[in-house]
Amino acid sequence: MGSVRKLNIGFYSPYFPMLGGGERYLLTIASLFSATQSTSLVIDPSVLKRIFTTFGLQVENTIIIHPYEFLSLNTLNRFRYLRKFDAFFYTTDGSVFFSSSKKNYLVIQSPAHIPVATIFNRIKLSNWESLCYSSFMRDIIQKRLSRNSLIIPPAIDNIFFDQKRAKKRNIILTVGRFFPHPHNKRQEVLIEVFKSFAKRALSGWKLVVVGGLTEEGGNKVVGQLKKLSEGSAVEIKVNVGFKELLELYRESKVYWHAAGFGEDLETNPERAEHFGITTLEAMASGCVPIIFPAGGQVELVQDGENGYYWKTPQELIEKTALLSQDDKLTQSVARRAKESARLYSLDNLKTSYEKLLE
Repeated sequence: MGSVRKLNIGFYSPYFPMLGGGERYLLTIASLFSATQSTSLVIDPSVLKRIFTTFGLQVENTIIIHPYEFLSLNTLNRFRYLRKFDAFFYTTDGSVFFSSSKKNYLVIQSPAHIPVATIFNRIKLSNWESLCYSSFMRDIIQKRLSRNSLIIPPAIDNIFFDQKRAKKRNIILTVGRFFPHPHNKRQEVLIEVFKSFAKRALSGWKLVVVGGLTEEGGNKVVGQLKKLSEGSAVEIKVNVGFKELLELYRESKVYWHAAGFGEDLETNPERAEHFGITTLEAMASGCVPIIFPAGGQVELVQDGENGYYWKTPQELIEKTALLSQDDKLTQSVARRAKESARLYSLDNLKTSYEKLLE
């Protein structure tokens, strides 16, 4: 019997240098298939060194295509170039191009990245199938483009479910990139809430604010957060490595998330969390999530079951204080959070994509 031909699968995101959640999503898929299929990444080689330290992902045995080589092609030559792929995944920045790959998947991360519904874009979109992370995104895409989207949520590495017991400490953790609008994580709100109530309700606790800094606009955000944190039990950590982040997840008891708070989400839905991969990582690591209920996060956390919702600063503190005073409750909710996070395992993601590429 002859051997089965490997599929030729390509991946491209104009945001690869940022190494955020969307980039991790695409790189995870590439990593899963690099052992069995022929995979190609349109990525600057200088970014490769940071992938493992940032995400703990291996993308070996992968063909590297420099973005300049890809982007310098005119429309016709790029169309011809893409014929060699059995499947091509593109995380859009709002733009679309003609592709001749056998299967084409347009990954739409957030409302801010949905292509404008012009006649020309609709023609280009005819050869693409839309992929998104959540029902929240699917509904917005349907409303704006009148097209269905396939939901395949991100997955978290099995290492987050490691049963090796780490001693939990009185740490509240929040993780998200440092950048301004349109998708600010509202870390300043969490710092202000913690400072206002820590001495009375959370004595002996610490808030750790972790984030990636990859854009110029983020420098000002970090500076403001550091100034806001002065003289308090708040620690700002910038561009931490994957190992350190993993340890913080394992040691923290509670996870806070504030994206969408105080925003007009009807007008600006992109300011809500479109999925919530860091919330999911925290849940898998045994943290109890307390989130602002907006966007895709409500699909991950059920209030009072595997975490909690907060809508006012007072509510955020009350629910955190309740956990701080009841270890049995904290452990019970944390167990349910960990169990529900298993739905988003790498095995499930790989199965979803194997079915997609059959």
